[in-house]
Amino acid sequence: MLDPRTVSFHEATVLAFALDAHAFVMRLEDVTTSAGSLTVLVTAERPTTVTADGVPWSGPHEPYEDGEVLTLTTGDGELRVIIEWHDWERKFACTRSYIIAAPSFSFAVVNE
Repeated sequence: MLDPRTVSFHEATVLAFALDAHAFVMRLEDVTTSAGSLTVLVTAERPTTVTADGVPWSGPHEPYEDGEVLTLTTGDGELRVIIEWHDWERKFACTRSYIIAAPSFSFAVVNE
């Protein structure tokens, strides 16, 4: 497991962003470490609530084709992430703030 306090998620690319009844999962590319960049799978097991900009969000997938993490923090049973989403075809961008409450979170390095 990866300790999220030892890496920077700023400007990581969102490869996957999904919610189902059992988990919330994000796959992030270009997570920065002192040794280089990694692909990381962030998982919230059995999320109790998920909000986007303070409104309940039920997914199931990312709202736009491309996302970039601005901030990602954990604490007090919550994962907080701000993502800038882009839809290049329609020339549209928006920033969303997500709060995922869950009993546990994991951060795993993905071997590619």
